[in-house]
Amino acid sequence: MTEQKHSWTKQELQIVCVCYKYKLPVELALLLTNTTNAKSMEMRYQNCLFLDKGRVEGSLSHASKNLTEAWNEVNALLPLPKEEVNFDTMIATLMLISLLFQILSLFV
Repeated sequence: MTEQKHSWTKQELQIVCVCYKYKLPVELALLLTNTTNAKSMEMRYQNCLFLDKGRVEGSLSHASKNLTEAWNEVNALLPLPKEEVNFDTMIATLMLISLLFQILSLFV
């Protein structure tokens, strides 16, 4: 029996982008989204690497339109931190970001 294909939501893709951007482990991104497929999450991280740095080793260039939109939205809202981020602070920030995107989606 094969695993059913996961349909990524906009919010999940935004979470992936934030996790990649702040160098959080794939395992954390899995916990914050509704997917259990680690390979699929790793591929999204590789897509983010392409969107972030272009064609570099390990990147996957076939990022979906939805992931590209999520990447652009996250980058517009969240500049990279100037120093290392505390893990506890990052979890709190991710929770706030998730709430922010939920609120913003009410107006779209």
